[in-house]
Amino acid sequence: MARTLAALAPMSTGDIVGRSFRIFRQNILLIGKILVLPTILMCLGRIALVVGSTYGVKLVNEASHGIAWFSLSAAGFIVLLAGALLLWLRSLAIIRYLTGFSASYQEAEPIVNSRFWTLVALGIATFMAAVFVMIGWGIVGGFSIPSLKGQGFMPIFGSFGLATALLGLVTSLIFLGLVNNLVGIAIAVEPAQRDLSELISEGFSLTIRSFWRSLWFLIVTWVAVTLVAYPMTLPMVFLIIGYFIAHGTAVGAATEPTLPMYIQVINAVWETVVNMLISPIFYLAYSFYYCDLRIRQEGLDLIQRIDDVEDAEAAGKLSSHGI
Repeated sequence: MARTLAALAPMSTGDIVGRSFRIFRQNILLIGKILVLPTILMCLGRIALVVGSTYGVKLVNEASHGIAWFSLSAAGFIVLLAGALLLWLRSLAIIRYLTGFSASYQEAEPIVNSRFWTLVALGIATFMAAVFVMIGWGIVGGFSIPSLKGQGFMPIFGSFGLATALLGLVTSLIFLGLVNNLVGIAIAVEPAQRDLSELISEGFSLTIRSFWRSLWFLIVTWVAVTLVAYPMTLPMVFLIIGYFIAHGTAVGAATEPTLPMYIQVINAVWETVVNMLISPIFYLAYSFYYCDLRIRQEGLDLIQRIDDVEDAEAAGKLSSHGI
């Protein structure tokens, strides 16, 4: 089915973030319906993980009870991981549909699921690249340290080397993160399956040409999503602070109050639900940003218009033959 992209013109950072929030509000019921199952799994997993870990540590000296609680914790971790992966895949399928790369969510979901291992390979590749970057800049910093104990200008050179290594490490990791975000979105939304190396190469190209704009976009998007999420966390913050104040005053300074299990469980569920609500906004924003970069650098809007003309011509030929 022909795609109809939701963004076919260059947009500013503010426009992209604003459109993402607007589309999220317009489709919040659909998003909630799709993400409710992985959210429930994550809630159950976090509850089992919290309860099992807490009581497992308390009863670690009692072999039978300790093993049982730690087994519950391990099972909770597995369920939490499964729920997180399902939430991730469904979120990507949602943004594929909402950005116009698929005509419906039902069409988008199997496409994204079929690319799961490509997404996993991207995560492994990004992790390995980050390790090599840290080792490389660590070597630079390591060679600079002996100079700090030298005479004359040697400490200056050593300080410059350490500063360069630190700045290079931070910049390199940020760059890898920006590339990873774009490539992950590209894997999810591209109409045809493409080789991972090709997508990584494209991600590097798009990011290098717009590094500062990409960094600014990441900061603005993160701040915007955080500002939306913060009020949602306030009920739990007030509950926890109120509990500590009340029980800290009642017990006195001799003992330090700890959160009861029911508050830990409520907090785990609350955080999971908040994450479910805000994560699609981030994915939506990055999907539009990916389209914006391709429009500016590769003429994605022209490619779409050519595809539309070809689809119209093909449909006309079929109708003229009575098909």
